[in-house]
Amino acid sequence: MSLSLDGIGTLQQQIFRGLRSNIATGQLVAGSRLPPSRVLALELFVSRNTVVAAFEQLCAEGYAETRPGSGTYVADVPTEMVQTKDEAIAPRWSEFSTRLNNVPDHLVHRQPRQRLRYDFLYGEPGYVDLPIEQWARIIGKTARNLTESQLGYAPTGGLSTLREALAQYLQRARGVRCDPDQVMIVQGTQEAIELVTRAFIEPGSLAVIEEPHYRGFERCLRAAGAELLAVPVDESGLQTDALLKVNNARVTYTTPSHQFPAGSVLSLARRVSLLEWAAKHRTVIVEDDYDGEFRYESRPIPSMQSLDQNGSVIYVGTASKVLFPSLRLGWMVLPKRMVSTFQRLKSLSDTNCSTLEQLAFTEFINGGYLERHVHKVRKKHLRRRAVLLDELAKALADQAEVVGTSAGIHILLRLKRMPRDKMSELIEKAAEQNVGIYPASPYYLQQPEWIELLLGYASLSPTQIKTGIRKLASVIRGC
Repeated sequence: MSLSLDGIGTLQQQIFRGLRSNIATGQLVAGSRLPPSRVLALELFVSRNTVVAAFEQLCAEGYAETRPGSGTYVADVPTEMVQTKDEAIAPRWSEFSTRLNNVPDHLVHRQPRQRLRYDFLYGEPGYVDLPIEQWARIIGKTARNLTESQLGYAPTGGLSTLREALAQYLQRARGVRCDPDQVMIVQGTQEAIELVTRAFIEPGSLAVIEEPHYRGFERCLRAAGAELLAVPVDESGLQTDALLKVNNARVTYTTPSHQFPAGSVLSLARRVSLLEWAAKHRTVIVEDDYDGEFRYESRPIPSMQSLDQNGSVIYVGTASKVLFPSLRLGWMVLPKRMVSTFQRLKSLSDTNCSTLEQLAFTEFINGGYLERHVHKVRKKHLRRRAVLLDELAKALADQAEVVGTSAGIHILLRLKRMPRDKMSELIEKAAEQNVGIYPASPYYLQQPEWIELLLGYASLSPTQIKTGIRKLASVIRGC
């Protein structure tokens, strides 16, 4: 059975609509048996519970029926029942929704994929390294000790205790200078940049992004109707000279501590140049410090926020890389004159972040668990990185260029001798060897001439890295 997912909404909703569509078109006739949920889950690389929920929705709406001990079957329903009002009558979308619906699919969804044994997945921490016991103990204790006042709505900007803890931690770890009332708690980086977009972007507004760049911000900008100026990055980060003749940009987005995805670090001279340019033209700089804790070869360059003398920088951080992505806590450090407006913006869609998680994270910071965890994991990442670079040097020195190695939890591998049209073949053949690799191409507006791969190493052991790179090298030579 062929099942097409439209990429809109949750996976459960997509599976439901795909099956309903097959029923409407006659691909699934009345009385035919639906594939077992376990089989369909494996084919789609989703959890079985997601498929079961889609089946239950089909049954609830009369498109299918469950026969005990036998399975789920297509019900005998009139054609007009299948052609729902939702499909027959097009809603009158807003201009914003229309723009959002025209955003390329790869900017909206990260498609589920089966994890492979040697999976160089990027953008996620090494889950084996997580301090799960400490976190579970703290969050359990926090839950048991919740007071009546803590069960109600929390302040929109975040609990004062967490803001104070973060202000002190960011000063120690990243050199960020701020008062606690400048810190606003958000549901991760994506909410932060969406708030920035709402605050400063109107249709036709100019926004500067890095090339390549984090596509989550590109998505927000496209939906808002912004004009995009993609400025290339090199080994010293954003090429600020390209901005000298630009005088009308509302927002500039940068990842200076570890450029995503190319991995370069923005030099001090360019940081100063960018700040001077932003102050001159009243441009807001969004400094996304998504994995700034992981730096290996030298002392960190001061954050843009710490160098800012004009209130131009909004600093953004997240717990996703130092702990785990499902902990939906991030933070913004705002110039004082912006605090009130951003709290109002956040209150429109999100009254407050989880009080329980805020309280637990506060204890995690104040108890020293966070910094001890970062110190421990940084040493492990250093070892993984060393093995990765050593194996790449031995196996692919004549085939590839490695960049972005001084920080973070991924590197960029450039295969300049391999044309772009070989990418699909390379990914498929690597997967046959149980090696997961990921192209950097979705993060470009203008595609590079060669293949670039993002290789994350946080979730692999040194042994897995060695074996994975050797297998990958063999595949590359065979393509």
